Amino acid sequence: MQVMVRRALLAGGIAAAGTVAGLWWLRKPVPGGPTPRGMPGATQGAAPAGLGTIKPVSPPKVPPAVTLVNADGRTAGLAAWRGRKLVLNFWATWCIPCVREMPSLQALAKATPELAVVPVSADAGGAKVVRKFYAEHGITALPVWLDPDGKAGAAMGIPGLPTTFLIGADGDVRGMVEGGADWMALRPKVLALLG
Repeated sequence: MQVMVRRALLAGGIAAAGTVAGLWWLRKPVPGGPTPRGMPGATQGAAPAGLGTIKPVSPPKVPPAVTLVNADGRTAGLAAWRGRKLVLNFWATWCIPCVREMPSLQALAKATPELAVVPVSADAGGAKVVRKFYAEHGITALPVWLDPDGKAGAAMGIPGLPTTFLIGADGDVRGMVEGGADWMALRPKVLALLG
């Protein structure tokens, strides 16, 4: 009887450890890819000062040539938004700070039609995963854009997820926000920075 109890406890312990390891793996970012703030692989210790605030880029700089993929598989570079003020947000469905800020990004898009709010997902599962996330979280005002191989985020030099670039109508990067943000609170500053 004791042997059976020990085996049952051992099997239960292994199953529990497997579940914990499995959940840990789901939270882990792709090796070499961006990491969300506060997640394993991100900067250790306290969050850096200024996280979630706008860091002006002065002088404004021309972004690198990057290619994004939309939900239909069509590609576009940042030049597709030239002439519009752009809020370019790199995020993922598995990134907790990204998930938290998504409703405020949607609110920014709805309240500020002169801005093109473009979230770019780093999810390996592609448009299907993002569409499911949008449906589950009531995200209806944001487009689906993807960075399936992580090359766009790497070229932009994102330090982790989420990272957002504020790009003027002239196509130059004017500001950057590292970490999740309350976009409605930042809205006046975004509009002032982008003119």
